[in-house]
Amino acid sequence: VQREDETLRSYLERFNKAAVEMKTEESMKLYLLEEIKTLDAFFEKA
Repeated sequence: VQREDETLRSYLERFNKAAVEMKTEESMKLYLLEEIKTLDAFFEKA
């Protein structure tokens, strides 16, 4: 959950770090990284 005082970028970085540290299938990690890149690019344009 994104904290009230946390920027979207900080939230995504924290989420990404947690996702990478979890024991998951490599395909899921790659999927999550791509989703974060997509969201980050979207909000940079906004």
